[in-house]
Amino acid sequence: MTPSNSNAQKTILGGSLWITVSEVIGGVSSLASSIIAARVLAPEDFGLMGIVLITISILEALSKTGFEQALIQRTDDIDSLLNVAWTWHLGRGFLLGACVLIASPFLAEWYGEPTLFPLLAISASYIALKGMQNIGIVFFSRDLNFKKIFFINASRAFMTLGIAIPALLILRNVWALLIGFLAGAVIELIISFVAHPYRPSLEWNWSKAKSLIRFGKWITGLSAVVFVSTEGDDIFVSKYLGATALGFYRLAYDVSNWPATQVTHVISKVSFPTYARLQHDLEALRAAFLGVMRATLLLSSTVTILIWFMIPHLVNLIIGEKWSAIIPLVRVLVFAGLVRSLVALGGALFQACDRPDLDFKMNMPRMLVVVGLIWPFSAAWGLLGACFVVLIAICSTLPIWFYGLHKIIKVGILEIFRVNGLALVSSSVLVGVLWLIQGATGPGWAGFLLDLFGGLAIWLVLMWLIGRVTPLNFFAEIQKVQAMIKSK
Repeated sequence: MTPSNSNAQKTILGGSLWITVSEVIGGVSSLASSIIAARVLAPEDFGLMGIVLITISILEALSKTGFEQALIQRTDDIDSLLNVAWTWHLGRGFLLGACVLIASPFLAEWYGEPTLFPLLAISASYIALKGMQNIGIVFFSRDLNFKKIFFINASRAFMTLGIAIPALLILRNVWALLIGFLAGAVIELIISFVAHPYRPSLEWNWSKAKSLIRFGKWITGLSAVVFVSTEGDDIFVSKYLGATALGFYRLAYDVSNWPATQVTHVISKVSFPTYARLQHDLEALRAAFLGVMRATLLLSSTVTILIWFMIPHLVNLIIGEKWSAIIPLVRVLVFAGLVRSLVALGGALFQACDRPDLDFKMNMPRMLVVVGLIWPFSAAWGLLGACFVVLIAICSTLPIWFYGLHKIIKVGILEIFRVNGLALVSSSVLVGVLWLIQGATGPGWAGFLLDLFGGLAIWLVLMWLIGRVTPLNFFAEIQKVQAMIKSK
């Protein structure tokens, strides 16, 4: 059933509540695991695992079909296509796993890291496990059944954490990271068959596959482009600066991208199937997108600013002083995460409206910037230079992003700034407050808690005063979002 103009935002924001809670559970679980790992492992261990993840990502990106997105985007019946899609994923998984297994000794020699050989050989099973997952869970997104997705994500997070943390505390080496990584894939595979009754079987029909490939070809191209944009810098850093440098770089990237991964990507998962149902109703689609963008930027900008100001406290008190080198890196990458959170909203809209080509074209300049600038910037400024490349690259997507919004939902630049006026004011006030109180409270846990909660308290008071004398009412906006969620 197609959501109406009046409840489209309720569907997205109500679904976002469930997905957000599950992603927060997953994020907190991952953060807890990362903090424990950072305290008991060396940066080199993170770097070695980073090389494993890069290798897997290369093969996945170059062979991604976009079949799942195509199944969600279609408005007609998809039952006859499920077995074909699953057969493709299964064959792809075993083929890519074999490629990793064959390449593992050569990559270990290329990096000069003998430990990589067994790490890569065993990690090959990860891709095969992912390919075996039950394709039936795609119905949860198609049917906007976000409660079921919540239970799947939350269960996976808790069970994976229950394996990863004991492994870290017992082994205290890179093998603990690999165990947690593979455990997540096994648990996800089991849950996919428990959660949905559909049982896939082997079937191949070229005509059916072509109907998915028409949409999926742009996802394949997009996946390759995004891979170079997001992992090309990791590949360069791992070889040019070494595995230890990659460990610092990846941890900085993970911490700084919370605005994108924990806010926007949550909403994108919900909005994509909803937008797909609204793709032929311009008025409803436009209203839904603008409402979601307003709420998203308000949240992600707040998280961005808090990370920028609080990262010294987080490193010194929680992650460990041996990781202090990530502080300047995070402060650059967090702005890239903010822009990425905005760009991701457009990507969901473009794919839902059968224009994945716009998503591909939007990310092409990003790839070219990474390829063209990563060596000179890294040679001149090391890891900090690589971080600036990431920021410049994501900003290069904005022209096509603006063009796509104007093309699909007839929204211009001035309208975007008007809709996000509250987020701009709120962010400016929060920056001013934290800037003034920074350092005045002293070091240690007391200083951290006073900076965080004192700054937030002053910011909320100022936003209340602004709402009293201007139309920019922060609390009214929060209440509006709450009402939409509760009504759903």
